[in-house]
Amino acid sequence: MKVIVLPDVGFCYGVKRSIDFCKEHKDNKKALFLLGMLVHNDLVNRTLLQNGFQMIENENDLLYQLKKHPDGIFISTAHGISEKTKKRIIDAGAKLIDTTCPVVNENRQKIIRYYQNGYDIIYIGKKGHAEGEAIKEYIHLIENDSDINQLLIQNPNIVIMNQTTMSEMDFKSLIPLIHQKYPWALEDLCICPFTLKRQKNVLEEINLHHSCHDKWLVVGDIKSNNTNKLFELIKDHTNNCYLVNSVLEIMPLKLSSDDTIYICSGTSTPNQLIEEIKEYLLKI
Repeated sequence: MKVIVLPDVGFCYGVKRSIDFCKEHKDNKKALFLLGMLVHNDLVNRTLLQNGFQMIENENDLLYQLKKHPDGIFISTAHGISEKTKKRIIDAGAKLIDTTCPVVNENRQKIIRYYQNGYDIIYIGKKGHAEGEAIKEYIHLIENDSDINQLLIQNPNIVIMNQTTMSEMDFKSLIPLIHQKYPWALEDLCICPFTLKRQKNVLEEINLHHSCHDKWLVVGDIKSNNTNKLFELIKDHTNNCYLVNSVLEIMPLKLSSDDTIYICSGTSTPNQLIEEIKEYLLKI
């Protein structure tokens, strides 16, 4: 079996940074809380829970824990935190550790500036995703053409922005439809450079070397948007593509020793998992 691991797999800078923040505080004697999934990978979050962190499930849970542990440490996810939640934690006297990815934070600050300057922001993103949820008071979130049809914006100042983990094909399909309705809308799109680089690596490999018989493994959690976007990108070119998050998920695929397997990953996928999968494949 030939196993080809694409460049830039494993944790991106923003994910590693968030996890490092947690490692710095894991031995603290105070109660430790995560304000949702730190990153969208079940293996990472389970490890944090095993190391004494507690997960805040919802707003009522946050209020309860702030009352019970006013000296606790509350850690934001890599996807951001709303101003309302920040204020709630600070006003309670608890400690807030903001681990928001710098790329996400930069995009967020631009969104707030546009909002404060009187713009309506049409935001291409995934409904329910933590990145969009953290800024939902500033945006009109759209996911498809049906959402565009429901927009009722009268403002002459409109800008199109996006969740940082989307793909270029998301924009290409939706922006023309937005401009049909709002031809004066500006564009200020930002894909995370780490996400974009992985998408480009995949396309380059497919265009240069890919055979229709090759198989692809996208390693990452199904809850990870950038992982799903990689999977969708590859599926546009081949059906021999599988999204997996453990060796156990590979076993039913009936891979052959004659196969050529390409491995890529989402930005919140542990490097250790990629190595485990590679070692498993090489033994087939």
